[in-house]
Amino acid sequence: MFGNIFVQVQNYRARSAFKLLEIDDSFRILKPGNTVVDVGAAPGSWTQVAVDRVNAIPTDASQPEGMVISVDLLRIPPITGANILDHSDFSHGDCKTKFFPCSVEEEWM
Repeated sequence: MFGNIFVQVQNYRARSAFKLLEIDDSFRILKPGNTVVDVGAAPGSWTQVAVDRVNAIPTDASQPEGMVISVDLLRIPPITGANILDHSDFSHGDCKTKFFPCSVEEEWM
């Protein structure tokens, strides 16, 4: 019960966000300016963490701006700073046509 209250106070969609925060605090895998693709992203809690950690909403002008692209077969409610590709199968070829407009890279596969 207390875990759910803490999630609500922090505005994360699921407790799993705290797992990613713990991993990133230990290993520093998410850096400002990184591009993150969150596959299997619903409900979006890891996307929320990634948006913050890669500076996808440029809150610190001294840090490079990152990008977060979230893909899932399920609906993902909007997350400010993330490019959402819900109802999309990442393993399907059609996903590439949706993915390319979001990507800043010319070649990604």
